[in-house]
Amino acid sequence: MSKHKLDRTGDHATERPSVPTCILHVSSISDHGAFIAFSRVKGTASDKLEYLQNIRNQRLKLAHDSPYRMQSVCDQIPETVPNDLESTGYHRQCYQRFTGNLHLLSDGTGAKTSDSTWHHSPRKLASGASASPLFPPECIFCDKLEIKGSDRKTERPVAFSSWTKRENAWQEIEPRAKKMGMVQLYRRVQNEYLFAVEAKHHPSCFRSFRTAFANYERGAQRAEGSKDTEHVQMSAVHGKALASVLEYIQTHVIQQNETGS
Repeated sequence: MSKHKLDRTGDHATERPSVPTCILHVSSISDHGAFIAFSRVKGTASDKLEYLQNIRNQRLKLAHDSPYRMQSVCDQIPETVPNDLESTGYHRQCYQRFTGNLHLLSDGTGAKTSDSTWHHSPRKLASGASASPLFPPECIFCDKLEIKGSDRKTERPVAFSSWTKRENAWQEIEPRAKKMGMVQLYRRVQNEYLFAVEAKHHPSCFRSFRTAFANYERGAQRAEGSKDTEHVQMSAVHGKALASVLEYIQTHVIQQNETGS
């Protein structure tokens, strides 16, 4: 829940929501897109801020007249993690503008820096977790922007929802893809906070994925049941065979030896 500020009118005090603060704001963009608070980024807020600071430091090494310097945006990036993680963050389009064209940045020696260099912050590299950029707009299941539904209507990818008091639907994708052996999908979503990186999906593709998993589970249960039945049958056969052997020994070996003595 966002923090609130007191707005006093006469003797009465009312609460009003804090205005979201974009630390990468680009005023020239007409549509800034969704606001992503630091409380919702993948990993920790400090790692995300460090990632942005690294890009800022490289941009500030460019010439003052370089269109890629983005001085006004760099000046908005704080040195420490903001106290209010709910209302401080960045707009999607501002983030994409700031983290784009990284291959054009200089490392200070005149050499160009590749995009992949900035896909991970130093702390993330040490821990093995990545600070991923935003996902492309295509559906993570079918890699398409538009598909035709069963009703022949055009369906476009939508973002996943995020909840604080229950498990998010997108969290089931990684373990289920791994269990079903869907290697490409599993690698795509592995260790990704799909809401924060704005992964997209067609609702029908997500439904198909869930149906496929349900069928997989039923098949696995039937196979397990068949194994159990086979095990019981084999145990019964072995039991009967053992009983026959014991009966033979009792009748033809032990009793006959006792009679003979």
